[in-house]
Amino acid sequence: MSPAMGLKWERLRLAYNGPPLLFSFTSTADGYQLHITDLTHIWTEQCSRKAVLKRAEEQNTTIDPSEDPEQFTVLLQKIGDALRGSPGSSIALNSGRVAGSLELAIATKLPAPLKPLQWALHLSKETPSSSTRLLLLPMLRETAGFEARERALLDQVKHKDWVLAKLFDKIEVMGIDLGTVFPGISGLRAGRAGTTLDQAAKHIKGVAPFDEQRWAGEVGLTAPGSGLAANLVAEASGSGDAEGLSPARDTWWDGLPGLGTMPASPEGDEAEADLRQAPRGGMDVGADAGQETEDDDEFE
Repeated sequence: MSPAMGLKWERLRLAYNGPPLLFSFTSTADGYQLHITDLTHIWTEQCSRKAVLKRAEEQNTTIDPSEDPEQFTVLLQKIGDALRGSPGSSIALNSGRVAGSLELAIATKLPAPLKPLQWALHLSKETPSSSTRLLLLPMLRETAGFEARERALLDQVKHKDWVLAKLFDKIEVMGIDLGTVFPGISGLRAGRAGTTLDQAAKHIKGVAPFDEQRWAGEVGLTAPGSGLAANLVAEASGSGDAEGLSPARDTWWDGLPGLGTMPASPEGDEAEADLRQAPRGGMDVGADAGQETEDDDEFE
């Protein structure tokens, strides 16, 4: 099962002193997938249907998933409910058998006379690129998409301002009482101080032209760090297209040249080299000129 681009993350409710942990649990008829993150690292367990059946047999679970597809679904549902902290369930986080791995032991009550369901989830620590793939890139895509929609909305507001300006210009030319359109401001006519639009803006909210800079300051868009997602996407993709971003290959630096490799000479160095050659030519010209002077003296 390949991880979805838009995973839903939930708080893992644990009674321990470590950092907050989030989890994403998805299940299908083919098995389940669990991710856990502390927002720096990712731990994952992908358990196929065959692996679920084998583990259920080894742990002698109260629910027998091999009985029929419905029982298989019920088992995975109960695992998900326990992870979400449903009433009557408990979770313990332990170190795994392999360094850096984790084990989640869950228990959840079942209807009497069944004993509680117990299940152990074994999570392996992922490579750093998994954090990029599952956390950073989805956030960048979502934020960049939001900023693009925001820009499109602001452009639409400007179009509305242009239409309103045209309408109020027409109202002013025709000398129409604004009260016929907006009963709350009857008596306002063209010819008084300021344009009809200016007068209406004092009494009707939304008529004044939209001040984007003022609005940006009010909502904090001018604060340091705003626009970070768009900046990262533009620089990393080279095109501003967030969909084209992908995680870097783990240990990509292993393919770099060895220590001490020098960069290629910049184009400017060739021009400087030509300039350094110029004095030699100048000396030759000077020598020729001196010879010509001596010849001239002899001619005289």
